[in-house]
Amino acid sequence: MFEKYFNRDYEMIDFPHFVSKDDVDYNSEYARMVVDEKWVYYRWREDVDRGGWKRYEREAELISAHGGLNLEICAGPGGGFVPATLMMNYNANIMISDLCPAVVSEWKKRFQKWRTRLRI
Repeated sequence: MFEKYFNRDYEMIDFPHFVSKDDVDYNSEYARMVVDEKWVYYRWREDVDRGGWKRYEREAELISAHGGLNLEICAGPGGGFVPATLMMNYNANIMISDLCPAVVSEWKKRFQKWRTRLRI
């Protein structure tokens, strides 16, 4: 899915971490809620499975047309424009970043499940 970036080939299962793999103390409660309450899952279900992504269709078209690496900064549990971008182009090159490693980890799990479902 990822092309060659930062002088290294990335695969779907090899997400780079630009912050610690563990959440910092002041962020641990937030991280626990993101995971335990399945925030990413519910947002994905709303945006992808139920068509909520269409509210960002125009922006997703512009992002998809770019063709390069789409960096979603501070994606959070909602993923910013990522769900809509993937619905416009499921082969889009996307990198999610967030200060909370649990958010990035949960998005990684969601992408892997989605790819398995699509058999990509």
